[in-house]
Amino acid sequence: SKKSGSASCATACRTSFPADSSSASPSRAAITEPRVLLLDEPLSALDEQLRVQMRAELRRMQRELGITFIHVTHTQQEAIAMADVVVVMEKGQIRQVGAARDVYAFPKDRYVAEFLGGQNVISGRVESEADGIVAVRPPDQTAIRVPCTPGRAPDKGARADIAVRRDDIRLMKPNETIDPAMVAIPGRVRALEYQGSFVKVMLDPIGDDEFIVYVPERKFYETPFQIGDLTLAAWELGYARLLA
Repeated sequence: SKKSGSASCATACRTSFPADSSSASPSRAAITEPRVLLLDEPLSALDEQLRVQMRAELRRMQRELGITFIHVTHTQQEAIAMADVVVVMEKGQIRQVGAARDVYAFPKDRYVAEFLGGQNVISGRVESEADGIVAVRPPDQTAIRVPCTPGRAPDKGARADIAVRRDDIRLMKPNETIDPAMVAIPGRVRALEYQGSFVKVMLDPIGDDEFIVYVPERKFYETPFQIGDLTLAAWELGYARLLA
């Protein structure tokens, strides 16, 4: 029996198909009974609503045909929404391969974390390591604690990158008490963007790294922040990860 699946790649040349041929193109290509079908940016010419509909249609076709689809896209959300396996590439080199959730939630390095989005990546210098916890100090900030596999901590003074998901961060008032199990850094609200289901809160950069928090819409408007407000950005210790 043929093994079926689909994979989404991070880089490729951009190709557009007319809107009325997007679903037909894979069907015509499948007439020759290929073992693998390459789809190069098949949804790039569609508006958002039709693109979402066609994602489901392509998944249905892939299951019915029982062959592997390699779906090349520059759209990160399209990749993780459709793929059984995501392949992130940079300049023709594979940076990470895995299930969509694994690649999104557990990026191996700065490139993957920044490419897929949804992560804050912070650079700093290692101050100390004890009991599987590394302290990394970004420029002009307090040290940030992050878990580390025992025996694999970077050397003291070495540069290190930390990733923490934007939707794992809570915004707190500066005078609120911080749970000892959480990590918190001070910040100031630089900009706000209403996104419907959430509010995108942009804080002052940490060194050269932008810092963004996704706050659920209802939660934000319970105690809204304004541009210029001081805040504490807090997250559970285990939510951050040390990147390679």
